[in-house]
Amino acid sequence: MFNWIPQLFGYLLYWIYNLVNNYGVAILVFTLLTKLILLPFTIKQQKSLEKSKEMQPLLQDLQNRYKDDQQKLAEEYQKLMANHKFNPFGGCLLSLIQIPIIIGMLYVVGKPLSYMVKMPQEEIKAKIMEIMPEGSTEEDYETFIKQNRYVELKVIKQEELLNLDFLGINLGDVASENRTDYKLLIIPLLSTLFTGLSVFVMNKQNQPQPVKSENAEEEMPMPNMKVMNVSMVLLSGWIAYIVPQGLGLYWFFSSLLQICIQFGMKKLMKKDTKLIEEK
Repeated sequence: MFNWIPQLFGYLLYWIYNLVNNYGVAILVFTLLTKLILLPFTIKQQKSLEKSKEMQPLLQDLQNRYKDDQQKLAEEYQKLMANHKFNPFGGCLLSLIQIPIIIGMLYVVGKPLSYMVKMPQEEIKAKIMEIMPEGSTEEDYETFIKQNRYVELKVIKQEELLNLDFLGINLGDVASENRTDYKLLIIPLLSTLFTGLSVFVMNKQNQPQPVKSENAEEEMPMPNMKVMNVSMVLLSGWIAYIVPQGLGLYWFFSSLLQICIQFGMKKLMKKDTKLIEEK
């Protein structure tokens, strides 16, 4: 159903590759282009998060006033949202969009002959048969494919159909399948580090001010997202470890660009707020 996504990504990535003649650089340029295309959604998400921070005291006030009447609380909550034209799910669209992007990129980097080069399947099969163990038959083909998930990358490396080298790292390699090649740990580690930094910066910039209850001196407890954030960061590193290095490079550079965008938008929003206050 969503096969058009990797097909589209493959066309674009191969077009960039033909311009720069390097797979790694093509992935970096592709990542930059996707970030620029998604920038309006990123801005909308940031504005939604800022609005959410402003709404926290009002929401807390409603909870204090109607804590014993859940139906009234729900009604007043809806009125508050409508009066302030605030959609609490307005910032979720960007996250939803990025899921098919990641899946599409996994297909592209895992099967570049199919999605980038657009090589006919019969020709791909013939090339795979050439790298199978001597004496293999067509009956062994399906078994070989199942045992070698990224077999198209092996064909590319053997026949040098694409320039997969990026700063001494072959982006067709998988770190979990080449455990003695320690340089393949660089991209998974960078992916983990910069995903963690991106999450930290976003949480730091959008952390709501603690609000106190009318009936207690203690601050009202806020939802603890630490476990979820740590899990997401570790998951990004694990995925970069078990997939081709090309996807890890995309993930790392995407996180790096996200950090830059977050700082840039925060600075612009502060300038806008300052200009409004001066007026």
